[in-house]
Amino acid sequence: MTMNARLESIIESIGGAQDLLYLALAAALLLIALRFIRRAVAPVGAVIEAAAAAAVVALAAGMALVLVVAAAISR
Repeated sequence: MTMNARLESIIESIGGAQDLLYLALAAALLLIALRFIRRAVAPVGAVIEAAAAAAVVALAAGMALVLVVAAAISR
């Protein structure tokens, strides 16, 4: 094996190690992102719950108004 072939072999193995390192770092960063996504979504969950509560209140108030009007008309 010539010196040039050895150098090429070493460079190729380093390139493979860099690819593996990049994949390992990407996996670690994705795990960190998934772990912290709950904190990022938690405020949105509160907004969705508030919107759902407002929709229930609007539905109940609307139905109550319809029943009052129906009672008034039926007399």
